[in-house]
Amino acid sequence: MKINVLLFWFVGFDLGEGRTYQKVAEHLAKMPGVARVVIIFPPEKMKEETYAKPLTIRRISKKLSIIRENEPVLPLLRSPYRLRIWINTMIRKNTLKNYLRFLGFRRHNTILWLFPPHPYLEEISRRVPHSLLVAHIVDNFEKSDDKWLKKYAASQYPRIQQKADMIITGSQFNQALFSAGRKDCYLFENAVDEIFIGEPSRLPHLEEGSGPKLGYVGTLSERTDISLLKYLAEKKPEWSILLAGHQHVRDNEIARLFELPNVEYYGHIPYEEVPRFLRALDVCMITHKNTEYCQSMSPLKLFQYMASGRPIVATSVDGLDSLKEYISVARTYEEFIQRIELILKTDTIQKSKARIDMARGETWERRICAMFERVKEHMNGKLYDEVTG
Repeated sequence: MKINVLLFWFVGFDLGEGRTYQKVAEHLAKMPGVARVVIIFPPEKMKEETYAKPLTIRRISKKLSIIRENEPVLPLLRSPYRLRIWINTMIRKNTLKNYLRFLGFRRHNTILWLFPPHPYLEEISRRVPHSLLVAHIVDNFEKSDDKWLKKYAASQYPRIQQKADMIITGSQFNQALFSAGRKDCYLFENAVDEIFIGEPSRLPHLEEGSGPKLGYVGTLSERTDISLLKYLAEKKPEWSILLAGHQHVRDNEIARLFELPNVEYYGHIPYEEVPRFLRALDVCMITHKNTEYCQSMSPLKLFQYMASGRPIVATSVDGLDSLKEYISVARTYEEFIQRIELILKTDTIQKSKARIDMARGETWERRICAMFERVKEHMNGKLYDEVTG
């Protein structure tokens, strides 16, 4: 029997940014034991006077599709509000149900793969018949400063521990939290795509005769230590600080950082261009604040940095233990500078090769294969219990 996977995420409608749910979906769709993978996003509210199709469907490949539900489906401006909402909701729900049935989704062959928290977790669990419910905890949003995420995480995480047939966590922090009282909680950290795996080489500034380039790739957000980046740039004006990623911080400190002459902010760069960006650097940085939220993460950038062959300097946060022998960890701002200075003097091609060789064993293909084996064990066990029970 081939398995169908309905994967639910709370934001975004595009693949190609390297997020965990995207990599899970892409690689599950390549598995011979998987019939189809459908990513579904929460309903998008349209203007009430407009008409929208109940579903917006994007087909990524033969086995992978993305669906967004739309509301309202019909304007119905003259009908009572409650009736209008009820009619639109029923149209949307029935359309999704019928479309999934058309694709071959049935209770006995369907896995519901949820990435909580999100406001439609309870609804989608009730609406979609499934044999197995997998909860995948990437970051612990209960520790986030985002009030919306924090609210849903606080209410949904306890219920997830009760209702999920199995739980996948991305960090040791989350593993310790969600494995309490159950044996079906598994640790699978993030991984890296093959396109990131480079060739061993010396640091670029040695070949070019230029000043060292230090880089950070990732969202500039509440978890990023902007003060540390500013400190580095001011203390070492001969170093270039290259930053790439979405900006979710809006304050005077980051504005002052961008004004410094040795800081270059590239904004978001396409996922497929990130490997080239990393290979142009001398040192890759993980400049996260040492908070519980950051401790709950398995940084995607860590594996991408490793695959580039470039040395890595990080602040003292959790989530780095599995690769700690390849990372230089600093506990203070001054030590961060000292670690970089030492690397610039002592890094070699042999060390670059060791980092790349380690990354070869941490690919998404291997990670998802191992993850899917666990899922199949639980699905087969549950079906056996239903037949024999």
